[in-house]
Amino acid sequence: FVIMPLILESGSVIIIPCLFHAKSCLKGKIHYFSMCYIF
Repeated sequence: FVIMPLILESGSVIIIPCLFHAKSCLKGKIHYFSMCYIF
């Protein structure tokens, strides 16, 4: 599955699933996320 860290303005990091938008995530189309990780 794919997850990606959401970097908040406060500097906090939230790891959320990227199951439904994996392709967009991997293509870098979701600009709110710094990176995607595949496990």
